[in-house]
Amino acid sequence: EESCGKCTPCREGTWMIYNTIEKISKREIEFKKGMRILKKLPLKIKSLTACPLGESCAIITESFLKKYSDVLK
Repeated sequence: EESCGKCTPCREGTWMIYNTIEKISKREIEFKKGMRILKKLPLKIKSLTACPLGESCAIITESFLKKYSDVLK
């Protein structure tokens, strides 16, 4: 809801991160598949976003994956 909507990577990418996390938590997609998606999304968002919102969401996701990588295996 905070996205200005002008930047597709931010608008769609942040929603995709949220949606993927929701699907993982509800077991609607396989855990490993969800993690693969979450690893790819931040790279695309960071390289294409026009504002700090998209970049910060990507950095937080990457940080989470890095910090908890041993638990997520």
